[in-house]
Amino acid sequence: MFFALMLCYAKLVWNRIPFATANLKTGTSAVRANCGVILMSYVFTALGFAWTVVWFVTLAGVQDKIISCTEEDINGTPVTTCTNPNYLYLFLLFLSFFFTHQVLQNCVHCTVAGTVGSWWFSPSSSGCCASAVFGAFIRTLTTSFGSICFGSLLVAFIQALRQILNSARQNDELGATLACCIDCILSCIEGLLEYFNKWGKCIEYLFS
Repeated sequence: MFFALMLCYAKLVWNRIPFATANLKTGTSAVRANCGVILMSYVFTALGFAWTVVWFVTLAGVQDKIISCTEEDINGTPVTTCTNPNYLYLFLLFLSFFFTHQVLQNCVHCTVAGTVGSWWFSPSSSGCCASAVFGAFIRTLTTSFGSICFGSLLVAFIQALRQILNSARQNDELGATLACCIDCILSCIEGLLEYFNKWGKCIEYLFS
């Protein structure tokens, strides 16, 4: 059934494949002509990895303080009982984690979009360390940084809520049906925010 659906989808979009191919070739040419954005993306990836390590160390320390476990002997069988976590602290931790990663990802996205836009109108100014790359990077961290942070905060807020929902569901504090419905609603909102956030930044760069 899924194979038949994929065949139907391929037939519907078959006439759009040449246009998608042209866009892919153009984007690849722009990135290859300004390979500095590739190096910049690796730098932001390293920053994201470093933040993840720091965040996990912080999470372990917070959990050690807010969650206490006791071991009881019931009918000769040791049973470990832990207190419920403080969901407010967990929410703030997840919010900081997702927000930082969203900001880093969107900074790379905006830098690449700005570089490709500059290359499109002025292909001769391209290069590994060309002014188009640095110009787009500076605009990302100055005039566009507020929009990046605001859009990242909205997406991170929904992602943190979903993570708290999953934690509550694992601890059997919510009904399965209710948790599934809430998770579905949050997933739809998250998808919409990510979609408009991505294209909003691209439109902003076209007019910057």
